[in-house]
Amino acid sequence: MQLILAQKTIQQVAEATSAVLGLGVTVLDRNLRRIAGTGPYRELVGSVADKASSFGEVLVEGRTVIVNKAAQHPACRTCPQRLECTERAHICTPIKVDGEVFGVFGIIAWTEKEREQLLKGQAGYARFIEKMAELISYRISEQKIQEQLQDALHQLEEIVNAVQDGLLSVDCEGKLITANRVARDLLGLTAKEGKLPAKLPIFQTLQNGKPIHNKEVKLETGGAKVHVMMSCFPVKREQTLIGAVATVKDYRDVKKMVNRLVTNQATYTFEDIQGRSPALVRVKELALKAAAQDSTVLIQGESGTGKELFAQAICNAGP
Repeated sequence: MQLILAQKTIQQVAEATSAVLGLGVTVLDRNLRRIAGTGPYRELVGSVADKASSFGEVLVEGRTVIVNKAAQHPACRTCPQRLECTERAHICTPIKVDGEVFGVFGIIAWTEKEREQLLKGQAGYARFIEKMAELISYRISEQKIQEQLQDALHQLEEIVNAVQDGLLSVDCEGKLITANRVARDLLGLTAKEGKLPAKLPIFQTLQNGKPIHNKEVKLETGGAKVHVMMSCFPVKREQTLIGAVATVKDYRDVKKMVNRLVTNQATYTFEDIQGRSPALVRVKELALKAAAQDSTVLIQGESGTGKELFAQAICNAGP
């Protein structure tokens, strides 16, 4: 997390502080780059202060430093800008987030009169800029949480898109919240489209709050025919319905999966069906023709007449 991402807000805080206190303000990040300032330091935004300075000491020590006489203070003695420094005095304090120093907030006295003012009320000024540093840290914390949420949402989006089934969700008014690539492809949705076909069973779940399992759905959207299998589930906060989610499967894939399962369990073939009667021979011929087609077969007959035998034989002989 970098202070530069909140530069606009920090500059506003710097200007407000300067207006209230009548002193100059400078704000530096953890690399001692000036990201906000007033007076002469406004023109130096983007420049880098030396580590061998009071600002560098604040970063290292993580505490407030009061320089009562610039250039002569111990914290300034090793600063290469000491002889050219136009400051008279300053107070600087760390900007911390979760105990980690992210930058420095400082107030500056440019004249001897401002220096006297600063030193006379140094305890109060120190407390004030510490509060300003806390204000900035709150803004950074909020931005840090937003970044973490964005990262989490991005990861979730990648996970959802990696799932082989279609996934979609709607709010309590039926407006599409999210849909992965598979769901959009199966339902013919465009990337920006937020309206779902009214015939989808997810709207029934929204109305009655009850789940729907493996419902076959046929419809036309955008001139294309849609044939899918959907399962829909209500989403509730406590007892209040706030939306619904659904899984979407290509009906052809479901049918293939069912056929594979049945085929794996089918042990009988037409060779196992014995008998030479004209009626049985005719039924076997019809069953063989049915097995060659990619269509559903309805087998009717009295109990014990061999319906299961024919069903397994058709599955084993099918494409």
